[in-house]
Amino acid sequence: MCVRFWYHMFGVDIGQLRVYRTSQGQSQLVYPLLSADQGNVWRQASATVNSFSYGDRVSFMLWTLYSQKPFLSICGLGVVKICSF
Repeated sequence: MCVRFWYHMFGVDIGQLRVYRTSQGQSQLVYPLLSADQGNVWRQASATVNSFSYGDRVSFMLWTLYSQKPFLSICGLGVVKICSF
């Protein structure tokens, strides 16, 4: 399966974005972490998720060390059969 999403990571203290798949209580990183300011633009990303089953979840985590209130948005989340790059 393929998880597609758009993200907007903007700000000097944005930190890191990580995408995980959780299945039966075990989490696995499915998208290489993005770090630092990615520009004031929307970008598309895709992550291959092997063996996606009923009850599995995809989660997005933003790690930041500062209190400058970085800007992160995620939209257009979708799941398709095959990632095409």
